[in-house]
Amino acid sequence: MNSTEISELIQVADAQIHAKQGRSLTLQQKEILRQALGGKRLKHITIEGYSDLTVQQLYCPELWKLLSEATHQKVSIRTVALVLRNLKEQSAGLEPSAAELTTHSLPTDVFPAHSSTPSTPDSAHQSAEVPPARSSTKPSNPASSRVRHNLPTPTYSRFVGRESEIAKLLELLSPRHGAHLISIDGIGGVGKTSLVVEVAYRCLQASQNLDETFQGFPSFDVIIFTSAKQHLLTCFSLLPRISKPHRTLQDIFRQIARTLGNIEITGINLEDQIERLQDALSTVRTLLIVDNLETVEDQQDVLSFLYHDLPPTVKAVITTRRQGVFVPLRLSALSASEALQLIQHEADEKGVHLTQDECEILYQRTGGIPVAIYYAIGQMVSCYSVQYVLEQLSQASNDVTRFCFEHSVALVRQQPAHFILMALTFFASPIQRQTLLEVALPQENSTAASSHAEEPFAQLQELSLVLQSQDGYSLLPLTREYVMAELPAYPEFEQAARERWVNWCLKLVQRYGGQSRFDWQTQNDVLEAEWSNIQTVLDWCLHQERYERLFAQPVLLHAAASDAFYPQ
Repeated sequence: MNSTEISELIQVADAQIHAKQGRSLTLQQKEILRQALGGKRLKHITIEGYSDLTVQQLYCPELWKLLSEATHQKVSIRTVALVLRNLKEQSAGLEPSAAELTTHSLPTDVFPAHSSTPSTPDSAHQSAEVPPARSSTKPSNPASSRVRHNLPTPTYSRFVGRESEIAKLLELLSPRHGAHLISIDGIGGVGKTSLVVEVAYRCLQASQNLDETFQGFPSFDVIIFTSAKQHLLTCFSLLPRISKPHRTLQDIFRQIARTLGNIEITGINLEDQIERLQDALSTVRTLLIVDNLETVEDQQDVLSFLYHDLPPTVKAVITTRRQGVFVPLRLSALSASEALQLIQHEADEKGVHLTQDECEILYQRTGGIPVAIYYAIGQMVSCYSVQYVLEQLSQASNDVTRFCFEHSVALVRQQPAHFILMALTFFASPIQRQTLLEVALPQENSTAASSHAEEPFAQLQELSLVLQSQDGYSLLPLTREYVMAELPAYPEFEQAARERWVNWCLKLVQRYGGQSRFDWQTQNDVLEAEWSNIQTVLDWCLHQERYERLFAQPVLLHAAASDAFYPQ
C-alpha cells in the first residue's frame, strides 16, 4: 500500500470516529494506523517516547476497539485495511462485495464490553456491563477451555483511569520482563485489587484467544486469586466477608491446589506440599495473586514462599498497604481529571444527577479515592440527598475512613509516628519535617527524635498515610478526617501539642515579622509561604478565646483584626 492510500484511509478512519463520537484520532493513533496499514506486524509497531509494550498492549487495543465501535465491524491489525477500504468505497457510492462482508464483517458483540479506559472501588473503579472474560463468543481455540482460573466476578462495566498503571503492570507480567514478584501498594480503597483483577481478566482474554484485541498481552495457563481481605465496603455499611479469607500459607496452598485441580497436594506435610506445588506449577504458566497481604497472619512464611519456592513459570502479584515489597507499582489517589471522569460515569450509570459544582465538591471531599466515590454515589442511589452525603464525607468516623485507614493507623498507634500524624492535622498546608517533630513531641523527645527521624516518617510513608512533596508533609482530606477523630482519645497529647504549635507560630513571626504593619505577608517569603498555617493558628486561638497569645505579638493581633485574615 503506497503512502497516498495510507493517508486517505487514515482520513477515512478519522472522519468515521468524528462522525460517531465527536472527536478526532490522536497523533499517536494516526501513527499506529500508518504503521499497521503499511504492513507492520503488531510487535513491530512503535511510537517514539513510549515503551513498545505500552504501545502494543494498551494503545493498539484501544484503537482497534474505538474503530470497531465506530464502524460496527470487528477491527484488528489484520482487518483494519479492509474495513477502511470498504468505508472509503461506501463513501464514494460503491458497496463492498457480498463475499467481503460475509468473510470479514462481524457483529459488534464479538468484542468485549470492557474498555481500556477505567473505573472501581478497592478498588479503583466500577460499573455494570459484561466483564471481559464473559464475552458471548465461544473460544475459537479448543485449548482455551483448559485455562483454569478462579478470578472474582468484576463489579464494574468500565474501568476508568489508571492507563499508565495498567500498561506498567502488563509490562511487568510479560515473559520479556525479568520480574517474577510484583507488589501493588497504596492506602485502602485506592484501587489495588480492582487494578490487578482488571489486568488479570485482560490476560485471561489473551490466554483464551477469544479476541484479537488482546493479542500481545501476557498469557497464562492458570490464574489463581487469593485474598485475605476481611471486610467489604458497600454503600450500606462496612460488612465482614462471609467466605473465609485466605489468611495463612495453608489457605493459599489450598487455593492453588483447588484451581490446579489437584486437591491431594494439601493432604501432606508442609515440605512435601511445597515440593508437589513446585512440580505442578513448573509445568504451567501461572499468574498468582495474593490480595491484602497486610492481613495475612503468617506474612513472613508467605513472603518466603513467594520469594524462594516459586518456579520461574510463575508471576506473583501481591496487593498491600505497605510500600517497598518486591518490584513495586505504587497507587496514589486518582488525578482530578480521572476522578471527575469516574464520578460522572458512575452518576450517569446509576441515574444520579450531579451539577458540575457538586462533582467538584465530591472530588475534593473524597480526595480522589475511588472507594469513597463509589460509596458516596451509592448512598445517593439509596435516596440520600447529595448535600447529606457530602456532609457525611466530612465526618471523621464514617465507614469510608474506617475502611481506608483503621488497620494502617492501628499499626503505629501511640508511637512517635502516630503523634506526628495527629500533629499534621493542625496544619492547613504542607509542613517541614523538623517543625512536625517539634510540635508532635516534647522538646526532650523531639531533640532525640530528630537524629532518628527517619523511622517514624518512613513508617507513615510505608503505610501511605502521608503525602510528601518538596514543600513538606501533608494529608489527603479523608486521612485528615480519620486522624482528627483520634485526637479526643488523647487529650493530654492534644493540649501539649497545641501549645507547641502556637509557640511555633509566635517564634516564626518574631523571627520574620518584626513590623506592626500588615504588609509583611507579601514582603517576607517565609511568612508568605506559611500564611495558611499561620491563619489556622490564629483561627484556633480566636475560637478558644486565647487572646492573650495574640496580644503578645502586635503583628498577629493586627492580622487577626484585619479583613485580610479572612479570605474573601
